[in-house]
Amino acid sequence: MNFSHVQSAQQTQSRSLSPTLMKSLQLLSMPYPTLAGFLERLSLDNPFLEMESDELFCGERLDGFAAFDYEIGDSSGSAMDPTPLFYSSDPMGSLQEHLRLQLMSAAAEPELLRAGFAVIEYIDSRGYFCESLPDLAEAAQLPPALLKEALTLIQTFSPAGVGASGLKECLLLQADPERCDTTVLRTILEAPLEKLESRDLRYFAKLCGVSVRDVQAAFEYLATLSPFPGSAFEAQKPTYYIYPEIEVTVQNGKIGFTFRSGCELISINRTLFQEVSRDRMSDADTLEYVHKKYQEANLLMQELLLRRNAEEKLLLFLIQEQEEYFLLPNGRLKPITMRQAAAAIGMHPSTISRCVNGRYIQTKDGVIPLKKLFSTGLAHSSKADVSAVEVKKAIRAMIQSEAPDNPISDQVILERLNAAGIQLSRRTVAKYRDQLGIPGSRSRCRKGPHK
Repeated sequence: MNFSHVQSAQQTQSRSLSPTLMKSLQLLSMPYPTLAGFLERLSLDNPFLEMESDELFCGERLDGFAAFDYEIGDSSGSAMDPTPLFYSSDPMGSLQEHLRLQLMSAAAEPELLRAGFAVIEYIDSRGYFCESLPDLAEAAQLPPALLKEALTLIQTFSPAGVGASGLKECLLLQADPERCDTTVLRTILEAPLEKLESRDLRYFAKLCGVSVRDVQAAFEYLATLSPFPGSAFEAQKPTYYIYPEIEVTVQNGKIGFTFRSGCELISINRTLFQEVSRDRMSDADTLEYVHKKYQEANLLMQELLLRRNAEEKLLLFLIQEQEEYFLLPNGRLKPITMRQAAAAIGMHPSTISRCVNGRYIQTKDGVIPLKKLFSTGLAHSSKADVSAVEVKKAIRAMIQSEAPDNPISDQVILERLNAAGIQLSRRTVAKYRDQLGIPGSRSRCRKGPHK
């Protein structure tokens, strides 16, 4: 067998992105508040970049970074402290710290304290104790009976329901015998799930041997109980604000729009560059640094211009295509996909996606996500197509007008849509209903008292 090695040359074409274009695509994916914070940080690093706006956009927070970063110092026990058991790395105000303080006030025996601290370590953020007592006894080297006593004590602490092993026990621990019959409440919680979902008051009244009114009161009281008692002690997350960077207005039958591109936020101090570069006292390293930062500033402005041009082309296309929606009080959205928009304005679909994600627009319907102007089309008997957004609006309107004790099913919704000329499957109806956050007809049924 003979082997031979032959070299050959082949010419191929490939497309590569310039550094400026790559950077502009990164800037394009930033919503306006995030971009404002990003530009502000750049201006602190570059002496030739100056922020032109005094508006506060909370750029750090919106960019996913905490506004402040506190370091918790070492609070472990010192050499003089014989009880390192009280050491906690949790900040004050956490659920575990809240329970430890109550335990130290309620229990005096050292062994019970130790067992209680061991139990508290295995209470999760929801407030549930999901560990097995025998396993915990083996790990902590404590008697199971002592751990059980500590757990029973902790279940009397606030928040009510803490230390439960599951939802049923959690709700029963919170039940106040003076406000509700706990026997009725226990019977309701032990019922099959489908009976709970249907909320059949007559069924539970017969099962518990009480009146329908008593069962209805039990359900109303059950709704006031918390399924996750520890949720109030979760670390607070930063607040994210929606900033509509695009505004569409209609005057005298003409559509106008304004948008914030970022170019108005920052400028280049060219006078400073000329002064520093002409300074005879500047050494070679200083001049190299000055020219480098000045070049970075010019590249940034080019990248911002590319970002603005891409956004402007997309907005002009959307306003032209969705003219009926913007002009008419009850105007409907025309089905448009991002791929169609990309083909129409000569961009890649991924670029369109960058222009849309995280953007909000001020319209006659209030502030809505920009991506809401895009929608797939569905077949219609009298029109070429109708947008999925309009179909979801129709489904929501049907469900809002239904009778509470006789909700309409997905099949009925499908038949009504078909009668209106909208052709789609029952599975699609269920999918759109789920996307609207609306449960099925059985879960929506609310049977009232028997008259």
